[in-house]
Amino acid sequence: MIAAAMATPNPRKYRDLAKAGTIIKRVIPAGDLGRLAQATVAIGQARATFSFIESEQGKPEVNARVEAEVSVACQWCLEPRPSELVCEYRAVLARDEAQARAWAEQRQGLESDGEGQPLEVLVAGIEFDAVQLVEDELLLALPQQVCRDEACPERPEQEYVAPDELDEAIAGPFAALAALKET
Repeated sequence: MIAAAMATPNPRKYRDLAKAGTIIKRVIPAGDLGRLAQATVAIGQARATFSFIESEQGKPEVNARVEAEVSVACQWCLEPRPSELVCEYRAVLARDEAQARAWAEQRQGLESDGEGQPLEVLVAGIEFDAVQLVEDELLLALPQQVCRDEACPERPEQEYVAPDELDEAIAGPFAALAALKET
């Protein structure tokens, strides 16, 4: 089942989406991603696919894939650099902090991520909210270093000093002081 437009007049509950095995594809406008906009120079729309399932223990789960194009400021020259963000995750959806805390403490009934680790528990509320499900993941996917261009004019020069030259380079300033002391 593919969902219609973003503004749904009758919001769907996560539990109902999971029971029905619903797949929702959404395009999330840049204007709805306020926190991501603050962390970037510019953002395009985000494309997301959500697959909801009900776990064996009856908990709603989501498998999500999100893609977005952003421009992030170079850490050296502050020029915008384009970056493609792609994140995939699987999580159990709790309705509130208390439920998430209880599930996380129990670690019972939480499906494994395939590597023996329990799934992440997200506090998502009761009703489907595409922005809430993707914005944190996109923020975490932002690159820490966007300018890898060696020709960036603001990039500091990097110099390699061989280990045997290192002692000489460190002693250099002190050698000059020793020469002054001898005179």
